[in-house]
Amino acid sequence: MAQYTVSNVTSGRYARQVSVAASGPQGVQGTVGPLGPTGATGATGGLSASYKFSNSYAAQSPGAGFFAFNNPIFMSSTEMYISHVDSSINSQQGLLGIMVNSTNGYKSVLTFQDSANLTKFSRFYVTGSVIASDWQTVFVEYIEGTSLSWDYNDLLNLLVSPIGDAGVQGPTGPQGEIGPGVPAGGLAGQVLKKSSGIDYQTEWVDAAIDESAVSNLVDVQLSPLNGGQVLVWDTSIARWINQEPEISAENISGIIIGGSATTIF
Repeated sequence: MAQYTVSNVTSGRYARQVSVAASGPQGVQGTVGPLGPTGATGATGGLSASYKFSNSYAAQSPGAGFFAFNNPIFMSSTEMYISHVDSSINSQQGLLGIMVNSTNGYKSVLTFQDSANLTKFSRFYVTGSVIASDWQTVFVEYIEGTSLSWDYNDLLNLLVSPIGDAGVQGPTGPQGEIGPGVPAGGLAGQVLKKSSGIDYQTEWVDAAIDESAVSNLVDVQLSPLNGGQVLVWDTSIARWINQEPEISAENISGIIIGGSATTIF
C-alpha cells in the first residue's frame, strides 16, 4: 500500500489547498558493516593496583609507585617492600590494609601479574606487615609462579585475594579411655620388655649387658685386645684394664692334682 506525504500547503481566507504526493515502498535493509577494532584492555578489576618493580632488595622505601623484594629469586623471598602510593601516585593504604586484615596465619594471597603479558605472574601468601611513614614491609611466603624475576621499572598488576578470619574453636571432645600404662611390679634396675608381638604384652626383666661392648662401660679402659688377656682393676685410675695374665706360685693355694707347684713353671 502506497504511503503519502504532504508536499505543499496553500491557504487563503476562505479556502485551503493541500497537495499530497505518494511515497514509494520501503527499500531492502542494507548489509551489516564490518566489525570495528578491539578496544584497549581495561585496568584489572577487583582488589588491585598497578606498581613498578624496583630491584633494590634492601629493607627500605622502594620509592613512590614501586615495590621490591628482599631476594632476587622470588621463591626465596620472605619480605616485600611496597610504597603507599601506586604507579599513578594514588594512595593504596586501604588495599594494603585489607591485605593483612585477617586473624588467619595466612592473611591473603598476593599476585603480581605482568600488565603486558598476563601469563607471567608470581603468587605469595601474606602473613603480616610493618608500616613505616610512606611505605611498609610485608611478610610473604612464595606459592607459585611462571616468572621468578622481574626487570627494573616493569609495570605489574598487584591483585589481593583476602583470606577469611579463622573459625571459632570447636568444643573440647570427650576424654578418652585410660590406657594400659606401665604395669606394676619390677625390681630396681629392671627394664620393661615386650613379651610377645601382641599389643601391650610386656614384662619386667633384668637389663641385658652386651658382652661384646664392654668398652662402652664407663669404668673400663681397654687397649687393643689380644687373645688370653684378662681384665684387672687398676686402683690408680679406678678402671678395669686388659693385660696378660700373671701367674705365680704365691697366688696358688690348694692341692694340685697330677703334679707339684713347680711343674707349672
